[in-house]
Amino acid sequence: KQNTNGVMVLYYTVELGSASIASIKQSMASAGVHDVEEREILSFIYRTITWTFADGNLTAQGNTASRV
Repeated sequence: KQNTNGVMVLYYTVELGSASIASIKQSMASAGVHDVEEREILSFIYRTITWTFADGNLTAQGNTASRV
């Protein structure tokens, strides 16, 4: 996220618990859409997820253990 001065600042972090990579795909972006033409798309499988927001150090958590 950019602050009011246009400087990139940390907005939030994401922590995955008991995580592994489910898939990796290589992709080419459409011309003129992104600054980087080549990219990799990763999918993850995880048991828990925690978001920590830098402003106020607030956290939110989720758990996939109870899902079927």
